[in-house]
Amino acid sequence: MSAQGLPCWSLVLFRSLTIVCVFWPVSLQVSPLLAQTTKVPYGPDGPSFHLKSYSYVYPNRYQSIHDVDFENLKTAFGNDENGKPWLIQLRHGGWRVGGRFVSYNSICLKGVHILGSAEPGREYALTVFEEEDMGANPTFSGIAEVFELADKRLRATQLIDWDLRYGGPEGSLDDFDEKDNTLTIRAPHYRSGDYYKHPSALDIVSYHWDGRAFGQTFIQTELLNNARPKPRGFPRKTVPVHTP
Repeated sequence: MSAQGLPCWSLVLFRSLTIVCVFWPVSLQVSPLLAQTTKVPYGPDGPSFHLKSYSYVYPNRYQSIHDVDFENLKTAFGNDENGKPWLIQLRHGGWRVGGRFVSYNSICLKGVHILGSAEPGREYALTVFEEEDMGANPTFSGIAEVFELADKRLRATQLIDWDLRYGGPEGSLDDFDEKDNTLTIRAPHYRSGDYYKHPSALDIVSYHWDGRAFGQTFIQTELLNNARPKPRGFPRKTVPVHTP
């Protein structure tokens, strides 16, 4: 079951939300999960993608995961600098603060997927967001979050975030394969000596849903043709030229 054309509120861009169904309370503490690694070394900042496990219980009760209004949910996106949940009130699938064209921060809901469950009485959903932070050093990020509903209580259980700034996906941000229960992301891979606008490689990473949680099952690194350019002007388009 799918629905096309649901609006995502934004003063800058108007986008669409895709909902796909696949049949198959507390302080927030984030901890990284074990994952595969690439043979191509990273620079000092490490990978630009992360899979984290955490727990945040929402106050409202729901009969079914289908009853959750993700477009207008006050959503947790990890912790702030004080260790408290960073809560954002979504309106029509979006949120935005700051200037009209510059110095703004926005979040846009790109997709909602109902996931299969390996345990009776538990329901799951995956939401996918795009974040834009247009400050002095603009950043663009992808965010995917897993929700679990059990005993009428909604809980966030996992969060995947990745950098979209340069070398990110071409085409759809929400690249969830409902047949394979796999989310695939593309993130810039910075090696030692790379200028921050010019990554010299690209990571393609897949996460598989097993009915309880996502786990990383694949990573491939592609070298790009703009390796270590002189930091001058706008970055050139990143084109894969080699796959190790």
